[in-house]
Amino acid sequence: MKSFTWLALTIVTAWTLPATAEVVLRRSNDAVVLENGLVRVELHRKQNFHPVVLVDKRNPRPSLIDDIGFIAWDVARADWLRSTTSDWQVSIESSQDKHAVSCQTTLSQDSPGGIRSFLKLRTTIRDGSPAVDLVFDAKFRTDHIQSVGLQIQGAGFQQAEWTTAWGTRTLGLVGRKNSFHAMLGFQNGLALTRKKDDPPAGMLLFHNTAWNTVFPTLREKPTFVRFMHSTLASPARCNITLVPFVNRPNLVAATKQFGRPDGVKLPVPQPRSKSKRPTSRYTLTPADKQRGLVVFPVPPFETVLPDLLPPAQAIGEAVRIRACAGEYEPASFAIRALKPLRDLTLRFDNLVQGDRIIPANAIDAHVVKVWRQAGPSTMADATLGSGEVVPELLLKDDGVSLAGPRPAVRLDGQVKTTVDANSTKQFWLTVHVPDKLPAGRYLGNVVVTSANTQPLKIPLEVDVLPFSLAASRKKQGIWFKAERRRDQREYVEPDVYRRLLRDVRAHGMQFVTIRGRGLGTAQDVLKIHEAAGMSGTAIWSSWFPSSARDFAPLRASLEKATRKHGYQKLYFQAADEPNSEAQIARALTYFTRVKAAGGRTFCNIMPEYAIRLGDKLDVPCVGYSNFFGSLERPEPAPRESSMALASLLKTHDDVWYYWQCRVEDPRINRLLFGFLLMKSPATGAMPYTYGTLEAEDPFNDWSALQRGQLSRAGGGAVYHVRDGSLPTIQWEAAREGVDDARYVSTLEGLIDQARLDPGLSAAVARANKTLKTVYSRLPDHLYDTMATVSPGVLDEMRSEIINEILRLRRIMSGR
Repeated sequence: MKSFTWLALTIVTAWTLPATAEVVLRRSNDAVVLENGLVRVELHRKQNFHPVVLVDKRNPRPSLIDDIGFIAWDVARADWLRSTTSDWQVSIESSQDKHAVSCQTTLSQDSPGGIRSFLKLRTTIRDGSPAVDLVFDAKFRTDHIQSVGLQIQGAGFQQAEWTTAWGTRTLGLVGRKNSFHAMLGFQNGLALTRKKDDPPAGMLLFHNTAWNTVFPTLREKPTFVRFMHSTLASPARCNITLVPFVNRPNLVAATKQFGRPDGVKLPVPQPRSKSKRPTSRYTLTPADKQRGLVVFPVPPFETVLPDLLPPAQAIGEAVRIRACAGEYEPASFAIRALKPLRDLTLRFDNLVQGDRIIPANAIDAHVVKVWRQAGPSTMADATLGSGEVVPELLLKDDGVSLAGPRPAVRLDGQVKTTVDANSTKQFWLTVHVPDKLPAGRYLGNVVVTSANTQPLKIPLEVDVLPFSLAASRKKQGIWFKAERRRDQREYVEPDVYRRLLRDVRAHGMQFVTIRGRGLGTAQDVLKIHEAAGMSGTAIWSSWFPSSARDFAPLRASLEKATRKHGYQKLYFQAADEPNSEAQIARALTYFTRVKAAGGRTFCNIMPEYAIRLGDKLDVPCVGYSNFFGSLERPEPAPRESSMALASLLKTHDDVWYYWQCRVEDPRINRLLFGFLLMKSPATGAMPYTYGTLEAEDPFNDWSALQRGQLSRAGGGAVYHVRDGSLPTIQWEAAREGVDDARYVSTLEGLIDQARLDPGLSAAVARANKTLKTVYSRLPDHLYDTMATVSPGVLDEMRSEIINEILRLRRIMSGR
């Protein structure tokens, strides 16, 4: 049996306080006991000196807990001390003073290099209080990050009640079938009771800080806290308070006393980028005051909120764009209203260079809607708190009501809005530069009019670059859920389906998933795809070979149909995220059938499961964090996942990644479609999802949670309306990311051409150095990237690529 170390007892008064004292600590080789007049906690050697008994002295029931402590994949639950294979060391340190007693158990392991991993659990009780405070601290070497977690397990509870942003919820616990999920609305404060107790008695649980997303599991013998997660952070701290009770207290009031009323404190993504440009406040002129407004250009992807004041250096500047022929490129300006502006609209002149023009109808304008959203896509973030105010929707009329599944909203025509006095509103322009338009600077104006102001002209300049953009060297697509089967919630009419696809194509997506069963449905869908200009790769996402004995005839018929309508390659998504033992076994059967029938396969999947499918899977699409680390936490990707990904990159020609593209921070989509994709060894990017046609109330992020659904309501890059989709800033950022990839691909193509001329070796070296310098501005971990790379930095990176293209073209043309 392994030995353990007693560290020195910290004591202020005496070793054992008299029986009348408020707090008592006793210890022996087999147990440590912490006690006050209300509760007793016992920590036993046979369970690693973790708490195994919590007794409420006001309640005749036995212990309220079964077990609290650390768990591991490679060490049996009770074997930290007893195992001959575990090389973790155990030490115990206790302390007490007049008002509190505590015991801290530490599990530690030293590596040959002297790097130490440890797990600490400190249990504390205080005089006059029924609360038991648990503080978990963890710090891991890289090779231990995935091997250890913690759990707290209750004993015999039959009902749970918890607080949400909308009040309280209850759940009866029967057997092992009932479960709880943080997305059901958990804020903080969980009451566990036995139904037959009279008066009601039980235990309150308060998560005050957590080192990862909160995943309580509620059932008759509930494990109500368990952190054994593939993305466990290090170092990390988790603080939990247990409070036994009799005569059920008010949960909200108890949370204020013992918990964190504003919800569990979690690791969160980096905050949305705000402009760090030095600004000086603009002094209004008499003309401004008489006009009643001030207009100034703003970078389109920087956060513009109603309280933004005009920066002095932007006043009087033109709205400027630099783009290639055929490209869609955004620009933006803001209006600061000094008085209420009613019925404000925009119109455009043709943009002119000599006798050449960019017609006014090539400029699409929207008003940006600022509203409160749930926030980043971390599970608990959508429920813990009130979200954040962000600019997101691009509307023609921001006075329209947005409610219900697909409201009637105008998608074309002029912008119409009002601007309140002493507030700022952003306007979004998208210029579609005509194909084959000669290079040069094209000049015109945006004309702002309102019911109570004189028209105001804003200069608009478009520099058309003297080269054509190459196609992206890598693949960019998106999940697409529109259906043509009338019995499906995602059903849309043909003209709407076509409009959605054209929007997808205009945003640079090379392919989408296709849904539908039956060759008749397939023919109908493929005709629309062909009319919308889709071609290349098709991924059929809802035709699993589960019921067909021989999949070959179906595969052959569908491939023939896809080729007829312009597609060259067809892939079958024979399973979706088969990331468990049972699912991977079933998926292997399906993938084997597709391959035996001569088909190609695609799947969203964890890399460690993808390698088990071997050559039965042609295109694995893994989570983005396997390449770049998580947006939400700074820890590295799991070692097992990293090793599996490295194997996939060796054995597969195509390895893609996916993410949730709904998040309102536009940098995410731009980076993952653009510079990060081009820098990485991944060959494609395919996020989920273009839109959620099935959502009942997508314009209220909290509506699905209020109905008990485990997702945010607005789950796509766009919002669906009756006649099509409403764009968002993050969807426009996706197009910018694709274009970033196209600019990089253009420069790479020029480098390849220049390499053929030995006299251009210095120019080639400089161009490669520029690419390397641009990529070096992106930290290795995405969490750090989001902390340091602003939208302005991404614009600068684009400009550096453009300038290098122009320089290399000049050198090559002079040869």
